[in-house]
Amino acid sequence: MAWRNNERTKHALGQPGVFARLLKCRRKTSWQAEGIVMSGQTAQTITLPNPLGKTKSGNGPVKTDPDVLRQAEQAVDDLQGDYPAWAQTDNDGLREAINCARSDPKTLPQAISDIYKCALDLKGQGGGFEYDLITSTGDLLTKFMEERETVSSHDFEIIYAHVDAMQAVIRQDIKGDGGKVGNQIVDGLSELVLKKD
Repeated sequence: MAWRNNERTKHALGQPGVFARLLKCRRKTSWQAEGIVMSGQTAQTITLPNPLGKTKSGNGPVKTDPDVLRQAEQAVDDLQGDYPAWAQTDNDGLREAINCARSDPKTLPQAISDIYKCALDLKGQGGGFEYDLITSTGDLLTKFMEERETVSSHDFEIIYAHVDAMQAVIRQDIKGDGGKVGNQIVDGLSELVLKKD
């Protein structure tokens, strides 16, 4: 980085006649300014405060407008009613990928990718809309599909079990973790995945 002598660096260092170079410190959130005073042979290193560091810890000057926060929360609440339809679309995508791969083995690599992507979407979105059981089931399915290059007929049955579990959650509008029944579903699917590995 080049040495600069301008109003900004003079102001930052608090001294006129100082050439400064700003350096980003590795593995730190602070900036350092190196300064050389032109009137003598002395060099001086000055650490400037990082206002972003304060923001990260919540003690900085940035404040969240309560109205903006309320609007954002309302927008998420408004979308919650749409989630079951989105989840159904992803679940239908899972079924379609399975059916394509079973009917035409040449489509298997694409089907594996599609299954993984749909499961990952379901996993990522479910909890945000209070469908934790969909997130748990999607998580198990993504783990099952990770780095998989082929899928046997038994593997397809395991995938179908996950799809059927998510279908039940969507149809019955089960929010949260599903309680005791939800735990039994997750435990049963976990057992299937672990037996296979």
